[in-house]
Amino acid sequence: SDAEGDTFSFYATSNDASIATVNVVGNQLYISSVPDASGTASINVVVEQDNNISLIGGQTISFLVNPVDDAPVLDPIANVNIPENSGDFNITLSSIDADGDLITYSATSSDTSIATVLVVNNNIVLTPLANVSGIVSVEVVAVANGQSSIQTFDVNIESVSSISPTISNVYDRFRRPGFDTFEITFT
Repeated sequence: SDAEGDTFSFYATSNDASIATVNVVGNQLYISSVPDASGTASINVVVEQDNNISLIGGQTISFLVNPVDDAPVLDPIANVNIPENSGDFNITLSSIDADGDLITYSATSSDTSIATVLVVNNNIVLTPLANVSGIVSVEVVAVANGQSSIQTFDVNIESVSSISPTISNVYDRFRRPGFDTFEITFT
């Protein structure tokens, strides 16, 4: 209020709410930029007296939101279980860069004595070592215009018995009338 006891009301509007939004609380103006938006919004501020009866004044503020280079976002990669000695296993990488920048990938294995990894044409090529089992963590890095994001997933190389099962020779059996079942033992 002023010396005469008049009350003032403050109002504000943004000409582009897709770039910036406004909120007036008492005599405080709050301007918020919209996530992942950039550009210029004009903020019109108005001061009114006596419940909108007389306009005291107004001003337009130019609010510039500079673009920020966002890191790429990797699609989730699930943990993997593969049997020992199964050969190469491929995982297709996918991600989005809000800025449309070229995305490159790299990957590392936490234990190259169990499995190695290589990125070829946006695919992880996981190569388990022969006759080895265990769990490795694979870290994937996506980079776009110097911005990066990291994701880690586990690969469980499951042990497979290297002894092939065999069945002993089973000879022909003849059933006599009156016998319902008979037993064959495998060794």
